Amino acid sequence: MGFIHQSENIAMIYAYIRVSTDKQSVENQRFEILKYADVKKITIDE
Repeated sequence: MGFIHQSENIAMIYAYIRVSTDKQSVENQRFEILKYADVKKITIDE
């Protein structure tokens, strides 16, 4: 999932989701990234 892809005056921020154990959840990590983006008013370009 990539974040922000706009004009040259805007920074591009990327996030990636991975798990290293079967106890971790990709969906939980995605939720937290989307929640952070919403709070910080970051536009998501999927």
